[in-house]
Amino acid sequence: MSVRNCKLELFYKDKELDISDMVVDFSYVDRTRSDLGDELSVTFQDVAGLWRGGWIPDFGAKFNAVIKCENWFNPGDSYERDCGGFEIDSLSSNGLPSTFSINCVSVGITSSIRRQQNTKDWEEINIKDLFQEIAEEHGFELLWYSEFNPILERWEQRGQSDIVLIREICDYAGLMIKITGDKIIIFRSEEFDEVEPEIVINAMDNGVVAWDINSNSSNVYSACEVTYYDPEKKEMIEYLYFPEGLSGVRRSGGDGRSNTGSEEVGTRQVIDPETRMVSYVEIPVAPAEEEEEEEPEVFDPEVGQILKINQRVGSLADAEMLAKSMLRKANMRQLEGSISFMGRPDLYSGLNINLKGFGRFVDSVVWQIEEVVHSISSAGYSTDISIRGVVGY
Repeated sequence: MSVRNCKLELFYKDKELDISDMVVDFSYVDRTRSDLGDELSVTFQDVAGLWRGGWIPDFGAKFNAVIKCENWFNPGDSYERDCGGFEIDSLSSNGLPSTFSINCVSVGITSSIRRQQNTKDWEEINIKDLFQEIAEEHGFELLWYSEFNPILERWEQRGQSDIVLIREICDYAGLMIKITGDKIIIFRSEEFDEVEPEIVINAMDNGVVAWDINSNSSNVYSACEVTYYDPEKKEMIEYLYFPEGLSGVRRSGGDGRSNTGSEEVGTRQVIDPETRMVSYVEIPVAPAEEEEEEEPEVFDPEVGQILKINQRVGSLADAEMLAKSMLRKANMRQLEGSISFMGRPDLYSGLNINLKGFGRFVDSVVWQIEEVVHSISSAGYSTDISIRGVVGY
């Protein structure tokens, strides 16, 4: 008879520890959020005081864990979940009863990418090349999973660590970052949103323990407007992004006409969807005497709030990129929730899923897992996920 089994393997400085019987509690947090990294923690019983004495580990030392499951969903199946590379960040001793805890982070305390403060100006460089330079400087491998690679006209780094710089640029450009071991992973969340769901989770499944799913209508925006006055160029940059297709350049004065004789034409700035470069196209304009009222080139949305952003941008293309990123960020968690399971080693952050049996407004949405918490204790192996509804733009 096949017996369901879950085994936890722990590694310290790349050597396996034969102490699984001392584990009181284990937690591995897997995230795809630029503002939060992965975490790993383990608590041991320490009645004999071994951890408080000669076993005390070194700060910054490598620590890793692997979860192995056999006969888990069906007889004969097996799953192995490597939690990735971590470094020990903090230690704690508690009692009574006496326990000892090790807490680890994915971006180690010994890495210069986290600790070293730099001041530098970046000009006319695409984001991938900028990140590649930083990754090589700190001994990381850059994994770039996106066709989107815009050029930054100018970016100023002032007394910041390089990991803070990368996160700020990702936030600006609508990219996501995940650091695990010696790898910096960059991807575009809207591209991941387009991936077909791989798993259907049914509310009636035996493994589902509880759920909490919410729909939020407050602080949801219909459009985002970016404005910035460039003191060097002495010009105002304005861009309105509206997902329904009315995005474009706001007219900031004059009617944009150029006199070519008997025929009147106007010009409009457009952004090439492939190159992201700004160009000008001519559009016919009715004679001034026939116009009853001048209309703006882009209308405000009829419903909902406009998210107003006043932030430095180097060009109209930068304003478009920022507007899309900020609107997506603001509305990303309009639908969100959490589900608790008996252990699910097959779930990971960034995975798109469908839900069934949770209700009409829930089942009709594609969901993405943002965070997975794998926990092992005396109660067994459990998994908790945090999910959000896919935005669609």
